[in-house]
Parts: sequence; C-alpha cells; structure tokens
Amino acid sequence: MSSGKLQRRPIGAWVYVSIALVAISVPSTGFSHGARPQVIGLTVSRLPSGSVHALTDNQGVFADLNFSYKWVCEDAVYPLGRTQGLALFGEFEDTWLVATNYGLHRSTDGGCDFTVLDHELGTLRLAGLWRHPATNVMLVGTGLLDVVNRLFRSTDDGQTWAELPIEAVGVFKDIQWIPSDPERILLHTDEALYISDGADQFLPFVIATDQLEFPSNFVRQVAVSPAAAGRILAVVEAGDRSRILLTTDAGGSWQDVALYDAVGISLIFDEMGQSVLAASASGRTWRSLDAGETWGDEIIGPIGLGCLTRGRAGSVYGCSNPNDGGPWVI
Repeated sequence: MSSGKLQRRPIGAWVYVSIALVAISVPSTGFSHGARPQVIGLTVSRLPSGSVHALTDNQGVFADLNFSYKWVCEDAVYPLGRTQGLALFGEFEDTWLVATNYGLHRSTDGGCDFTVLDHELGTLRLAGLWRHPATNVMLVGTGLLDVVNRLFRSTDDGQTWAELPIEAVGVFKDIQWIPSDPERILLHTDEALYISDGADQFLPFVIATDQLEFPSNFVRQVAVSPAAAGRILAVVEAGDRSRILLTTDAGGSWQDVALYDAVGISLIFDEMGQSVLAASASGRTWRSLDAGETWGDEIIGPIGLGCLTRGRAGSVYGCSNPNDGGPWVI
C-alpha cells in the first residue's frame, strides 16, 4: 500500500529525521481502512533500535517493522478507528495496547490481531494513552464531548485499571509527569489545565503574568522540562500571534519570553532540558539554547510540523500532512 524511506537534515543543532510515506490516493477497498490517512501521533520504541511508529486517524499504525515501514497486517485496529495512543511491552514489544475512539484494544502478536479490553475502557471513546517516560505507569483519558471526562491509571502494563478522582472539563489533549516529582501530573484538555498535588488530588493550573491571566482554551501546548524541577513552557495563541511563557517554579509565577506573528507553534525540549525547538504551522522555527529563557530565529522547516517527539541520540521526530493526507513527513 505504501513505501517509506529515511532522510536526515539538520535544524540548528538538532537532527531532524523524516520518513517520507507515499499513500495511495484512491479510497481503500477494505472496510477496516480509511481513505487518505493522516498521521496524528508518534510512538518511539524503547528497544535499542528506537523505532518510531506512526499513529493515524483512520488506518491504524504504520509501523517500523524489520527495518521497513508497513501497515501491520494490512488492517486497522478498529474499522475506521482513530489511533489515539500506543504503548509497547515485552522483550520484543510484541504486546501492544492501543487507545482508539472505539475503546482500548490489546494485541499479543505485534499489532496484527486485536481484542477489546475486558473493562469499561473497551467501550469508551478515548482521547489518548500516555505512558510515564521511565516506568510502565499509564494513563488513559476519555474523549467525550459536552460532558466531564474521566482519567484511568494502570501500573501493571494495562492488566488492571483504577479511576482517578477527577472530572475534567473538556477533552484531554496531553498529559505530562513532573520529572522532579514522579507522582505529580500535569493534565491539559481543550478547555482546562490541572496539576496534581502528588496524592491524586487535582487543582486548576493557572497561566498568568503580573498583568494578565490567560484563558485555558487559548493555551495550545504546555511543555515540561525533562530535567529541571518546575521549569515549564506554555504556548498561548491569540488571533494570528503566539506567546511563549516560562515558569521555573511549577506555575507559581510566569514570565513572557517570546512573541511571534505565527500560529500552530509546537515546542519540544531536548533530552537534557537545555535546548528547546519551536516549530510553527508556516514552517518557521525558533530555538532556545538556555532552556526557554531567550529565543533566536531558526531556519524554515516543513510546513505544518507537529507530533514533535524525542528519539534516540538527540533526534527529533515530527509529522506533517500536506495535500490532504500524502505524502506524510515524519
């Protein structure tokens, strides 16, 4: 169905890794597939290979298997299902747990055959699956419209799940752990921000300077440093401008650090938490070399770059979907 190849090109001191996938432009004949699939997320393997799997909006996982990208068993996880999150387990990562908008599914043969989880999560519309970067703790959030959403946690590779005491306003967009305190979690929905106190209690997370408090639904992204305690960056959009704000005390106080005439900005820290890349929908990119304190102009990158993900050896992976679904750039 598709072909793939690896390319490399630098963005400043980063190594940008792209995978060009050319998709067939005619609708698929299989009921399990959707036409013109879009990449909506990336998952990096924890094996030494550091393979990167692409999650799509209607056609399952486009996976790096045996050094070649391919559709797993030419099948989606669920007919026309949106792949919202992926966690890989086992010595050879042949156990998959996949969150979709049609529930949570498990595979024990490397993503070929799936069964619906025997839990209410197997029937709920899910917004995503997030895995702690250093442990097997996972969180799954529901993605229901116009009602409060729920959050579930597993500490045993998805065998059992416990609901956490939060009724979140809006659909979950992202979940991050605070590295200095593994029990603290930052939750981001399309309408609100929450931070836990380390004891499963969640409080509103406010982004405000001395002059202005920013509505949560204006916040495009919150990026937590992987190294520095309390250091968090936020992108706030208003009209055709984006503002980058920085806190070094976990949200106690914020300062403006950059203002750009651009929208669709995504941020990613390097693994040391020192260099930060900002990429806009227009292809303009910027970089900070001092953990977000100051920013400088960068080169023009791919249009609509998103899904920014840290890979191995300083690599940064991203996704782009020009021309309504293909070619994709990862």
